[in-house]
Amino acid sequence: MSKYDFELIFDPPNSLSMIINMIEPKSKILEFGPAHGRMTKYLKENLNCIVDIVEIDDEAGKEASQYANNALLGDLDGNIENYVWLKKFNQAQYDYIIFADVLEHLHNPQEIVEKCKGVLKDSGSILISLPNIAHNSILLNLYFNKFKYTSVGLLDETHIRFFALNDLETIYKDAGFALVEFHTIVSSAENTEQAEFFDADYKKIEKLFNGRNFGDVYQFVFKLQKSEYAGNTVISANDFNTQSIQIPVTLYFNSGEGYNQQEKETRIVEVVDRIKERFEISKGIKSLRFDPSEGAPCNVRILNIITDAQVEKVQPINAINEYSEDRYFDEFLNADPMYEIIGDFERATYIEIEAEINLISTLNLIDRTYSIIEEVIGERSNFMKTSKYMYGCIYLDLGNGYREEDKLIPEIHYHDDGTFSTEIRLGQEQTSYRLRFDPCNFPCHITLTNVNSNVSIEVNPVNLSDKNDLTDTFMHMSPSYEILSKEDKPINTMTIEGICRQCGQDEIDAYWNNRLDEYEMKFGKLRQELSDICNKNAILSEQIGQLQNSNTALFERFKQADQQAAELNAQLSQTRLEAAVHLRQVNEAYAVVVNSQCWKMTAPLRVVLDSIKKTKIGNLGHKTIRSLRTYGVKSTLYKVKAHLRKTRMMKAEKLGDGIITFEQIVAITQQAYQGTVYLEYKIKELDRDNINGRRILLIGHELSLTGAPVALHYFAKALQKNGDRPIIIAPSNGNMCGTSCEEGIPVIVINNLYSVDFVSRYAPLFDLIVVNTIVGYPIIAMLTEADLPVLWWIHEAEASYTDDTIKMLPPILPYNIHIYCGGSYAERLLLRYRPKYKTNQLLYCVADYAEEMHMKAIIELNLAEKKTIFAIVGTQEKRKGQDVVVDAILSMRREQVERCLFVFVGKKCDPYTLYANGLPDLRIERRSHADCSHRSAHAF
Repeated sequence: MSKYDFELIFDPPNSLSMIINMIEPKSKILEFGPAHGRMTKYLKENLNCIVDIVEIDDEAGKEASQYANNALLGDLDGNIENYVWLKKFNQAQYDYIIFADVLEHLHNPQEIVEKCKGVLKDSGSILISLPNIAHNSILLNLYFNKFKYTSVGLLDETHIRFFALNDLETIYKDAGFALVEFHTIVSSAENTEQAEFFDADYKKIEKLFNGRNFGDVYQFVFKLQKSEYAGNTVISANDFNTQSIQIPVTLYFNSGEGYNQQEKETRIVEVVDRIKERFEISKGIKSLRFDPSEGAPCNVRILNIITDAQVEKVQPINAINEYSEDRYFDEFLNADPMYEIIGDFERATYIEIEAEINLISTLNLIDRTYSIIEEVIGERSNFMKTSKYMYGCIYLDLGNGYREEDKLIPEIHYHDDGTFSTEIRLGQEQTSYRLRFDPCNFPCHITLTNVNSNVSIEVNPVNLSDKNDLTDTFMHMSPSYEILSKEDKPINTMTIEGICRQCGQDEIDAYWNNRLDEYEMKFGKLRQELSDICNKNAILSEQIGQLQNSNTALFERFKQADQQAAELNAQLSQTRLEAAVHLRQVNEAYAVVVNSQCWKMTAPLRVVLDSIKKTKIGNLGHKTIRSLRTYGVKSTLYKVKAHLRKTRMMKAEKLGDGIITFEQIVAITQQAYQGTVYLEYKIKELDRDNINGRRILLIGHELSLTGAPVALHYFAKALQKNGDRPIIIAPSNGNMCGTSCEEGIPVIVINNLYSVDFVSRYAPLFDLIVVNTIVGYPIIAMLTEADLPVLWWIHEAEASYTDDTIKMLPPILPYNIHIYCGGSYAERLLLRYRPKYKTNQLLYCVADYAEEMHMKAIIELNLAEKKTIFAIVGTQEKRKGQDVVVDAILSMRREQVERCLFVFVGKKCDPYTLYANGLPDLRIERRSHADCSHRSAHAF
């Protein structure tokens, strides 16, 4: 078996999953070094790709070749550097060529990459993953003069070449390729295979590497294209920041009164190169504002927005430069970047935002600020040389944002005293509800003294640098105001008057120098805080190491205790078995006596004894003798104590000296057991003298809308209909609690029910106890000596019989425990593991929702279509096998699928196990929870 025989996984993300996510279905691929073909199999069967492979390991390659179109294997044909593949596939034109952790095993990787140009389409891509030799774990060992090879990993013993980021950049550029997509796999030094060689004092040295870009990058993942065809998609890997930093990300909700601090949701996220966050939205929201980084300048690119609303536009509010064909990011040099998301959010319920975020370092921020100063001063100087006049403009938003083709140059009257005025009239074809007014083309101070329009309007400065009283300061060459109509009418006419005073050169220099000082001070504090955090992390890491050692010792003690408990349990089982054998012998001897002549002669004496047994004392004495003979002294003593306790409770209840009643259980549950009682008045009613029916306690393992809790609920309804008074108790709450309360069945929730004495202490108040599912074995252990019948209702399938569960099931049950199974299957399964149990069947009684609610069929079938119908019924979860059915459907031909109708019935277990979503090309119908009444239906 090859050491590279790894399973293909997608979570957590890894180099193979990232490569697969970059491949389009039905592509033609050349894969170098596929090993056992785990990725090859996925590309063929899941993406319908045609794959040719080249693999030097003949044994592994034979396994991979069953999924390949063509295969070159072995030391001769499969050796990449022999170039047999170049001759074999010289006429092929591939969409993708894959080097997944391969180039580091070659002597001349640059030459190999360069040769690939001959068999790659002009629009094709090379996908490469490589280990990072400059990882912090390598540097830590080098500091202590160690360079340790391992079986796999960064220093795999078969690696010939080693690469850092700049080396990789040189290789692909010299080979004629450009980088168009870049990803990283991040791993801290302690989580790598090199950690076992660390010196004891490595923590002190590790601090030196804090903040080193790409220091925690374990693998690089590249997507390359031919340089001459890459166009504007070319990027540089050195522009990325891979340091793991936590930043606050905020979504503001505008419900009609603007954005405020009360209507928002903030998340603390860890940023490497991108984030993906989902927010819930309440109804009535007008618009959203997304702040991708609270308190830090950054470059941002919105990758994707998924919501159940119609999004009209996503507009950066205060970006210095916005995303365009020649710019990869929106650039924010302020500490509060903002995007406004405009759309129809009135009925929206959620929004999911995916974005790339690169925080701007102190040095880069200062450099960028200096360049902006130079740009502003240069633009102003050049403009003053070529133009003697100020001018302004109007940008109209006609539904596509502010565009150059919708720009107007109005007549603006500028005066020597700095005042200006203009009058705007728009035609019918220029109808706009919002516009942008740029009053001049200089850095300046502006005061708007009068703004009138045919409608009520709102005026906001857009790229404001500073504000003082009524004066707005703009330190850019294009001061701007956004003017919005506050009515359901467009802006047709407008008069604007104001004062404009140009900023002097000294004033511009002073402003930007102050901004530089602020940035330097702010990021100096941030650097100090980061240093303090690193020191605290080192201390915490040491404490965690100590706790791990303590946990190891505790685990050993628990393991020994479990072993002792298992031995004691085995001894107890053996003792009970011997007691049962002895009892059978006694019964056989008793049968001999009954059939003897002496038995007939003593008939008068037995009549007298029967009369004595009818008395209270005689009956108790008879039960005591019988218990001694059947169960022994210890069990009899327990029964006597239970009887005396019950007798005392009955006497005390008559005397009224504070014995526990059902009414008092309500208070005790909430205080002593920290539980919750639902339908208190129903519980208190059980104390009434004229109450009819038995008092029955039903113990469930949970209250969710799953099989066993639903069955227990209908059991309680059947008892209630029969005149009994059931109470349900469980260790965790769920939706079934409300359903039971609606039927008038009281519910008690006690979180630690299986470990406290609630059931054993208050068992005498009930006439019968029902324990639901095999999970309730701790309760059964508490009630083995109870002087009342206990019904243990078991439904479990094979998956529930784990080794721990089987070990906790008692081999033999006492007389008061009665086993009932939910059906023949559950009964056969239980008897397989506990053949000595005496069992009966108690089948479910669950109402037909469709009949009760007069529902139409969940899925209406057109029988005229004569389709073959497949129904898959059951909760959608991995152990039920719906994923296998979905895989089978996906491998069918389209014409076969169209002759069938596949129906999945059952609720999804969690958001990630709705296997029906794996069929994107087929029609999907979904019904709401209310339509299906605790069921879900999906038809294909």
